[in-house]
Amino acid sequence: MPLEAAPAHAALKRFRALFFFSEDRPSIMKSDKKYAKISGELDRMVQAALNDRIGNRPRTRNLTEISDIFEHRNRQIVNAHQKDAFEEILYAMFMTYLQSREGGGLAIDAGGTAPEAFSDYVKKRERFETLFTAAIMAMKDRALADLVNSMRGIFDEHHRQIREINRLADAVHAIQKRAAGVDDKPARTEADAVHVLGRLAPLKADLRAIESHCIEFRENRYLKAAAQYLENTLQTADRVIAEQGREASKLLFDSAGVVFHAFKSTPVNIAGMDGFMAQREELARCAKIFDSIGDEDRRAQIEGFITAIDGVLKKLRQEIERQKESEARLAEKHQQEISDAYERFLEIKELFAQGRLAADSQKKNAAEKLKKYRDTLIANGHRVMARDIDRFINATGIGRPAASPPRRPGAHEEETFDYRKGFLILLPITVVLFILVLAMLVL
Repeated sequence: MPLEAAPAHAALKRFRALFFFSEDRPSIMKSDKKYAKISGELDRMVQAALNDRIGNRPRTRNLTEISDIFEHRNRQIVNAHQKDAFEEILYAMFMTYLQSREGGGLAIDAGGTAPEAFSDYVKKRERFETLFTAAIMAMKDRALADLVNSMRGIFDEHHRQIREINRLADAVHAIQKRAAGVDDKPARTEADAVHVLGRLAPLKADLRAIESHCIEFRENRYLKAAAQYLENTLQTADRVIAEQGREASKLLFDSAGVVFHAFKSTPVNIAGMDGFMAQREELARCAKIFDSIGDEDRRAQIEGFITAIDGVLKKLRQEIERQKESEARLAEKHQQEISDAYERFLEIKELFAQGRLAADSQKKNAAEKLKKYRDTLIANGHRVMARDIDRFINATGIGRPAASPPRRPGAHEEETFDYRKGFLILLPITVVLFILVLAMLVL
């Protein structure tokens, strides 16, 4: 009785249901669309076998039962070869081949098995591989043989990539376990928060490095399910890291909020620029921490705070530039006044040297101008130049009153006549004369 007719164990039933192990499948039909149908069927088998290996799921296998499956397949191949009917059992043989590869339902390693039973299993599996390869090589339809070999190559190539995806998924599980072990005590200080987030940051970076591989896997139709599995694993690890860093992130973000509130409460003036810049640096440090752990939302919010401070700093810098320009223009104006004043002084000095300031009115006018030029230079802090004008005035006497003519002898007494004494001398004489005149009138 064929092996399929005997009572099946649970594992064998699952194998048949999942991988089309039934002998009742229709044989390959001869038609113009034969190769397209065969290619589609083999392709579905390859896809199912690849998907079955996602995640390195543990399997319960019966070594004796699987050895019997290989023995049965070996007899089928021999009988089909004798009848030149290998194409009729091609699907079943191809699926058996796929499941005999590493990670498949018919692949068993030596761990935990009896040496004799495992040796018998290995011999039957190797005999199957030899017979299967020989049967394909002996096929008369070389196009069909090439198609089968091509599908074997596709499976082998993507089988290696599935192993790589499983390796990456295992690495993600390890990262998740490490993240779960990070000290979850409530962070009470900023230093505590930075310490926790600092421990989580490299784990997050490792996840992002692994995540970069998902794109290339996702583009391959044979690996879409495996890529989705890896992405789901990454999302789970991300949630664990986010949970571990939630309290620390909140504390650090609240600290950034306090800094921003202080900024908003500070009057906007040039005197506060240093404070604004210090606040910006503090917020930038917080944003960098959130960026390092991949917290895009909080990083974006803090960058919004930084943008607001940058806007104020820009306005203040523009105001400083305007003040500098105004001061520069004023300084230029003063410098022009200084230059003009000193040049006018030199012109007057030259005119005086040429004797062209002979008239008193000319000298008086020149003296007034010189004093004005001197005051301008002193007002602008150029006292050295001002002293040049003073020395010129003192040396030339320009602007002084004209000297008085020489006095005659005795002129001093005349010029210094004491009117009070004169009045006192003339007063009694006047009184006497008045009395005489009055007496004469009476007589």
